[in-house]
Amino acid sequence: MDVQRPTVAIPTGSRTASRVAWLLCGLTLALISCALALAFLNRYDGYLTFLVAVASAALVGGVVASRRPANPVGWIIAGHALCFALGELSRQYAIYGVLTEPGSLPFARMMAWPTYWVWFPGVILMSSLPLYFPNGRLLSRRWRWAVLFAVFVAVTAKSFAAVRPGDEETPVGLTQRRGLVL
Repeated sequence: MDVQRPTVAIPTGSRTASRVAWLLCGLTLALISCALALAFLNRYDGYLTFLVAVASAALVGGVVASRRPANPVGWIIAGHALCFALGELSRQYAIYGVLTEPGSLPFARMMAWPTYWVWFPGVILMSSLPLYFPNGRLLSRRWRWAVLFAVFVAVTAKSFAAVRPGDEETPVGLTQRRGLVL
């Protein structure tokens, strides 16, 4: 006897997962809003249009993760968006607290450091997305080693960059161009 199971948008017992997905989405959108407000106060002349894509990714990740919590695709997209939003917020926070209004924000110098590395887990997540798309499973067990190796190489490489930054658009690069010491 062939019995078809009904398709349910949110499986039974996944209310918590749905709430977490929407909480993650809301947190990401709040971080983006704060980053844009600080960029406005900083009179930042860089391009922040990528935050539109980050906000879109947060919404897509929230929808997919809330509807299909067992599928990692939604969580990967939501995590990617959170990493980029947090990176931009830490950058704008450090710029405001160190350059625009020195001493006005607590821990402004410390917030310059996450700017260098917090976006990288988002890159790792998005680069692994094609391996899990569309059904949330790898093609075979052999792909697990490829994913683990790629994550290991990426984390090792980024660990060195987190200790020794050199980007011109980060708070340290901006302070060096303006003749200030961070």
